[in-house]
Amino acid sequence: MFTILLNATLNLSIHDQFELENHTEILKTNGINISLLTVKDIRLGPEKDFFTTITLPTDYSLTDSILEKLNKDTISPRIISYALSHDVDIIVTDNKKLLKVKYDIKHLINIVITSSKQFFDYLDIISVGNNIFLVHEYTQCFGFNLYCSKQHPAAKYFFDLYSKHANSIANPTTKNEIRNILLNRYPYILYARYLIKYHELLDLKNLRNNSLEASTMITGYHVNAFYLQIWGMLDHLAKIISAIYELDISEIGSGFSSKKFKTKLKTKQPELHSTIYTSKTEAWINTLAQIRHQAAHNYIHLPTDIVRDTPDSKKTDHEISEILKTSGELDDLDEETKKILLPILINNWRIDKRERIGSGMISVKGKKKPFLYPVINSIDYELEQLNNILKIIFNFVFDLQPPSETPPQH
Repeated sequence: MFTILLNATLNLSIHDQFELENHTEILKTNGINISLLTVKDIRLGPEKDFFTTITLPTDYSLTDSILEKLNKDTISPRIISYALSHDVDIIVTDNKKLLKVKYDIKHLINIVITSSKQFFDYLDIISVGNNIFLVHEYTQCFGFNLYCSKQHPAAKYFFDLYSKHANSIANPTTKNEIRNILLNRYPYILYARYLIKYHELLDLKNLRNNSLEASTMITGYHVNAFYLQIWGMLDHLAKIISAIYELDISEIGSGFSSKKFKTKLKTKQPELHSTIYTSKTEAWINTLAQIRHQAAHNYIHLPTDIVRDTPDSKKTDHEISEILKTSGELDDLDEETKKILLPILINNWRIDKRERIGSGMISVKGKKKPFLYPVINSIDYELEQLNNILKIIFNFVFDLQPPSETPPQH
């Protein structure tokens, strides 16, 4: 069961309404119920009220940490308060103040906040997380590769672009390489993104409900797959560029972080080089290279919380033991069991009292010094950067005039 709270205006066309009805019905048929709540009265026609209209509370009780992040906004606290008391998984909003702090506040409320543009994207995330690959255009499910090229906006955009201009590539090997990255490699990147975001929803739900269940290992698996596949995509693109512009570089020496590759590309295609290697993109490639290197050669990234001690968590074992005894938590245990469980209960109590100051973080060794990286919150940024590089390369390879527009992200 997933609950989505909508505090935004959805301009749903007839087609959108049909998509929504079909999507929720297919999910329900597969045992996944979606509860759609809205603070505005959205009606989709006779007897098709998918959204339940709710009233936000006028009174609310939120921690000082949350209120500080909301910066005296009058609506956001009411939205958050309702969401916390009704186990909401996703808040869809156009409230600019709330969207601005969506990452800063996530570890405090354990709820995903997103814009109305990503409403259908999160329905897809929930679907793919349950192995349901629904292509809205055909109102049926397909295999994942076809699903990506037909359903995911960016994948469809790039594959349509390739289909339209592929005949301009004379070399059949190069043409096949480009087709390969779009139909084979790119879907793996998207699949990892879907699964990371799906398991984040599960993890946040467990945290809200104080459940011991966690998807950290599973999320970590998909995070590593995501970064390895993105780096593989960049290497594959570098190989294609090397072949098209005859850079005369071996596969081992080719790559976007390779000095040899950058030097030869700058010599033979200075405009392509300068368009790709902006300061922002170079910084992204350098960070990506470090994350990928650790995942491939050193240790597996497991996204984790960042916590700090509080006065309570600093209490001694004896003090915590006395608190547990006073609370009655040990009353039903015999002396032998108490002796075994007490150290565990003390440790759990101390962990619970620590303050979470960040979530979904990994430690990266860094070239000069280690740094923390918000890997879960950065997934869409990584995909956006990759899509921009793909767009630039396609503009040059296909000699598109005028250049193609920025591809849709979701």
